[in-house]
Amino acid sequence: MTDLTRDVTPFTKTRSLRKKSKIRAGGAGKSRGVGRWTEVVRVFELLAEEDGFLEIENYEREVARVDHEGGYVITLRDTEYEREPADARAWREAFAKQGVEASLEVLAP
Repeated sequence: MTDLTRDVTPFTKTRSLRKKSKIRAGGAGKSRGVGRWTEVVRVFELLAEEDGFLEIENYEREVARVDHEGGYVITLRDTEYEREPADARAWREAFAKQGVEASLEVLAP
């Protein structure tokens, strides 16, 4: 039976590096691998502890990069946005589930 009330599980491809533990994840070389959404969320949260980066490719094939070295910096369409953790989380959800235009609205000042 299908549960139509569950939350959307977005399709994403990712590549990441956590500096403290030196853990790399993704596809071969510099390519992004298909990942579970729960893993994307977990790595995103771990960046606050370990610093590093996470590249996310959404269903529109748009790519964004999240860097963390003392704070979240989101790079999308060649523009950098520094954001507090709660705002970065809201952006992550919009980017993966609703698309790039919705995520840009979240980033707007």
